[in-house]
Amino acid sequence: MKKIYYISASTLPSRSANSIHVINMAKSLSENHSIEIYARTNIFSDRSKLHKKISEFYNLSEYTNLKIKLVYYPFPRFIELAITLYFLFLNFNNIKKSKINKLISRNLFCSFILSFLNNKVSNIYETHSPERGIRSFFQNFILKNENSIIVVISDALKNILIQKYKLSYIYYKNIYCFHDAAPIENIKFNANKNTLIQILSERKISTNSKLIGYFGNLYTGRGQNLIKKLAKNNPELIFFIFGSKSNQSSGESNDDLQNLIYQEFVPPHKIISLMKSMDILLMPYEEKVYLSDGKNETSKWMSPIKMFEYMSSGVPFISSKISVLEEVLVNNFNCLLAEPNDENDWSKKINWILNNPKEAKILAKNSFDQFKNEYNWNKRSFSMISIKKLNDFNNFINYVVESKIFSKGLMFFSSRYRIFTKNYIKGNFKFYIYQLFGGINFKNKNVLDIGSGTGIFSIYASFAGANHISSLEPEDEGSSERMLENFFDGLEPISIANVIFLFLNTAYPACSLLSFINLYPNLLRYWSNSLLLEI
Repeated sequence: MKKIYYISASTLPSRSANSIHVINMAKSLSENHSIEIYARTNIFSDRSKLHKKISEFYNLSEYTNLKIKLVYYPFPRFIELAITLYFLFLNFNNIKKSKINKLISRNLFCSFILSFLNNKVSNIYETHSPERGIRSFFQNFILKNENSIIVVISDALKNILIQKYKLSYIYYKNIYCFHDAAPIENIKFNANKNTLIQILSERKISTNSKLIGYFGNLYTGRGQNLIKKLAKNNPELIFFIFGSKSNQSSGESNDDLQNLIYQEFVPPHKIISLMKSMDILLMPYEEKVYLSDGKNETSKWMSPIKMFEYMSSGVPFISSKISVLEEVLVNNFNCLLAEPNDENDWSKKINWILNNPKEAKILAKNSFDQFKNEYNWNKRSFSMISIKKLNDFNNFINYVVESKIFSKGLMFFSSRYRIFTKNYIKGNFKFYIYQLFGGINFKNKNVLDIGSGTGIFSIYASFAGANHISSLEPEDEGSSERMLENFFDGLEPISIANVIFLFLNTAYPACSLLSFINLYPNLLRYWSNSLLLEI
């Protein structure tokens, strides 16, 4: 079992989104790898008691392949540096001797230092924002280190980093976008209204009332004032806010509104049952969204964990219409989108869901299916750890010829594969690729690959600099060539971050553009912002 070192910038235990993100990623990775997390604690106590507390808070008892290394550091500043020094103290010799070959870092300083120490270490640096001040110097260095693999949480953030640091293709081809996610085990949890019924009964509120829920921090820009207005103007509905401010007591109503109830923070693994108990969930971000410090504004690049938890709940939800969220959310497909701060628009959307339960159920199902197939931590962690950089044309050729997709997908070589050596095949394949794509510039283009088969040409387009590729294969597993089966087999060793693979369950073998548009008129709109067919 391979060992992965995960260097965080987190304080454990903590309510922060940072710590929840790191722990969930580590949980998923630990199913197939040995994971060692490095983090900070500000609690000075017996280590066994502290680890037990952390295990209970994050529900880690079943994850035996996950170990946590904690450095006690009581100060709020320079946390990342403290964790980095602790990690280097324990592992410096192993790094120099290349005994560590896989490392994930959400720690700016750790990734910066590792860029100097050993270029043989597979250094995956994950960043959730553009840095400022002196920190931008370190981030710029990492981004311009060809040995680094960069992971971001939105396409918007990728574009911001490219512009901020004036990155050429040689650098930004190493930036991969993986949106945040929710735990796949959320599927197992059922709604549990017992706690809510007790609260309603104590307040003499009908237990048959429609419940509207908000889950998350109440920092500036999270829409708390809008929720108050909605509660005031819809007295027949009960609004719950889970994640109260410190000055708001649990169970307390607000401004004499009996239908607005605050509840304290709920441990991460208990949230989903409460979400599933709601009739509607709200994500009312304002036009500017801030972190806990009230200074860092994130609305242009964020990927809220809350969004994916909502998707996993199977409950219809309403979100603010913000461009970065529309990388995932599609109005009238997986949610309803409302204008930020427009109280009337939000009220209309709430009433529509309540009055159209069948249509609302379809929204929730579409959202849940996307979570199950794409936006869960298992999928995200596998994609990250499977990234294999194709640094040059020869690497691409070698990958294809050595992989399963070669013999299964390239029919024009199938007869020669058993006769000639692989070197001969590589030469022939190079010639074929040059003949097909020699006059086409893929850099910064959006590509639609129709009838992609095993996906070889989509992979090539990604390697050649395409910004986004939508790879469509219509043949189902029962077709003559069993294309989907080959697709999955062939792509198992590699993850291509800017390629969306769409497997369409239809018996139609036709691969023309008109056929796809006729069969799936909404497909292009739902799955790609802009598609350019390169012929």
